[in-house]
Amino acid sequence: KQITDELNKTIIKKWEDKGILGDFPDKQYIIDFIQAGFNSIISCWIDKKEKRESAEELAYLIENFLLYGLTGVIN
Repeated sequence: KQITDELNKTIIKKWEDKGILGDFPDKQYIIDFIQAGFNSIISCWIDKKEKRESAEELAYLIENFLLYGLTGVIN
């Protein structure tokens, strides 16, 4: 819940302020999709334990994925 709230306060808020989501009538679908993916990534990262990336590396990965889609994370 805390992660979802933080996501709403940061990325989603910025997108709405910049008009990126525009007048899309079903914005909630996009928001829910992104939140589910974000929560899944965090859950997988937690499960990796000692083999996981640093928090900074994970944040970079998530940011690039959100901004550029798969092309932002797959070279």
